[in-house]
Order: sequence, then structure tokens, then C-alpha cells
Amino acid sequence: MKKTNILLKFLFIALIFTSCDTKVNNIEIDEIAHIDIFENYEDNVKLSKDIVNQNWNEFLKTKISGFDPKDTKDLKFFSNTRPEEKKLIIQFRYPKFDKPKNLEKIREVTVEKIEEIKKQQRENETLILESTKKVEELIEMLNNENYSEFYKNLHSNITKEFTYEQFLSFLKQIKELGFENKQREYLNKALVKFNDSSNELTDIIEYRYWQKNNRAKYESFNFQNFDGKMELVGYRVY
Repeated sequence: MKKTNILLKFLFIALIFTSCDTKVNNIEIDEIAHIDIFENYEDNVKLSKDIVNQNWNEFLKTKISGFDPKDTKDLKFFSNTRPEEKKLIIQFRYPKFDKPKNLEKIREVTVEKIEEIKKQQRENETLILESTKKVEELIEMLNNENYSEFYKNLHSNITKEFTYEQFLSFLKQIKELGFENKQREYLNKALVKFNDSSNELTDIIEYRYWQKNNRAKYESFNFQNFDGKMELVGYRVY
């Protein structure tokens, strides 16, 4: 009886491993881009999040005729790393035996978009690194409740319109909405131009952070390029 129980336990464990292996084997992993444009690995990590956290369904709707979000319900974006190379890889993962519709077209336009994002960030590297440093300093001010210093970093166009007391009232409202410093997590950044000239640097960089415990809530820090210097022109919550 004892031997039988041991055998049954062994079979049960074997079935678990078999089930896991089957699940892994049913997933197709497609490496679609390498992220290695910045010297600092952490800046590349942020770029990978910029890509993974794009609204891909909205983008694909504009690129693929007849596209339906249901076509990609099982398509997942991931960033993966090879520690020995300190490189990040953007991947598609999808069921091997139930591939998303229009997979080749989806892959084609997605790779094009990723290369466009990488090129844009490479061209604006100096502005990105400057504003990244500033936003990290601003977050530290919020974490330490150094609100007066944060307010001083707002562009004069903002401080002319909103007093320090109004700013403090705004921060109080944010807390009442459930925003917590310890729940803040980097979501992505967006680069925006006011015109279509490819020879000019970006005009706006918006950094978005969401709440880990409620990803429907997020903050944005908006920087504007004034003659090559990034200035904080907005801080909003959604």
C-alpha cells in the first residue's frame, strides 16, 4: 500500500510537469527587436517599456484594414533581457496552434513602428537624458514632500497662472484620489512634435507613471523644449 501511494504521488508530480511543459511548448516566442540604443542599461529598460506599453491595438487599427482587437487577444508583448549582453529584446508571445490573424502583417508594421520609436529617441537622446534626470529629481521631491522646490521647477508660465497655495490644494486632491508615492511605477514616455519637420528636435516629452495597485490611474510630467533646454510645463493626474 505504501509503495502504491509513493507511485501515485510520483505519477501526480509527473503529470504536473507534463502539463507545464505542454503549456510552454504551446507558446510561440518571436523576437522582433533589440533595445540597445542608450549607453545606460536603465535608459534602455525605459525604452523597452515605452514600446511594450504602447496602445498597439489603436496603432494596428490605423495600419491594417479590417483589424479587430479580438484578432490580437492572445498576442502579448514582453521585454526580455540577456544579462550577459545587457541587451533587451522585445518579443511577441502567442499560442502556437491559434496564431493571431494577419500575424505577418502585424509583425511587419510593428517592427516598422519600433524602429521609428528607436530612431526618434536616438535623435533626441540628449533631451531625453536631461528630462529623465529632471523627472527623477521631481519624483524624489514629491516622495520627500518637498513641494516648494517642486513648484519652483515649474515653468514661469504655469506659476503665473497657479499660486503655490493652489498647487498644494491640487496635491491634496491627488492624495484623496488614492495616489500613493510608493505605488508609482514607470509606464512610458511619449515624444511629441508641433510640426512634421524631420530635421528638428522634439517639442514635448511626456513621462507617464501608473499606480501599481490600480493601473487605471496615472501621473504625467510634461517637459517642453525651449531652445534645447527641457522645462517642466505640466504635471497632471488621470
